[in-house]
Amino acid sequence: MICLGGGPEFESYLRDATGAIWLCDVAYGHFGFVCGSTISWLERIAFNSHLDAMSHESPLLTIPLRAWHDLPGHFNVPLVPECSDPRARLYVSSTYTVWESAPPHSTPVVELRARSSRELIPVVQWAKQHWTTTKVAISGSDEALTELSDTARHEHIQVLDGETGGWKATTFWDN
Repeated sequence: MICLGGGPEFESYLRDATGAIWLCDVAYGHFGFVCGSTISWLERIAFNSHLDAMSHESPLLTIPLRAWHDLPGHFNVPLVPECSDPRARLYVSSTYTVWESAPPHSTPVVELRARSSRELIPVVQWAKQHWTTTKVAISGSDEALTELSDTARHEHIQVLDGETGGWKATTFWDN
C-alpha cells in the first residue's frame, strides 16, 4: 500500500494495488475501505461538508449489500455521481446518507446514517422483507438506538454493536 495522506499519529489514507483507498486510524484502531479510486476520494473530500448532512454522532446502520441501488432507490435517496465509483457509491437526501461499498476481498455492505434511529426502523424492516437480512450492525449516540435494536431483534435479525464506525469483520457477515 502507498500512503496518500495523513501520518502515523492520526488518520492515514492508503492506496492498494487495485486503486482502492483505505483509512487507517491508529488512535481508534480503525482500518476500513473508503472508496475505489483516488478521484472519487478527492471528490468526497471536496464536497464532504455539503454531502455529509448527518454528523458522525448520527445513528449508523450497516447491513450486507445485496444489490446496488435497491435500498436508496426504494427510499428515494439520489446518487451523488461525483463521489461514486465502481466499488463505492454515495447517495444523499435530507433524511438519509447511504454509502454502498464493495471493498476488494471483503463483503459488500451498505451503511446508512439518519438524523434519528427511528428513521432507520423502516430500513431494517425493508431489508428483512426484501433482502432476507439476518445481521446488522448499529452504532451512534441516539437514545432511541434501543428501539432500533429491539425492532431488528423482533425481525429475528442478529445485532452487532457497530462502535467500530461501520467496519465489520467479514466473518461477522459470513457466519
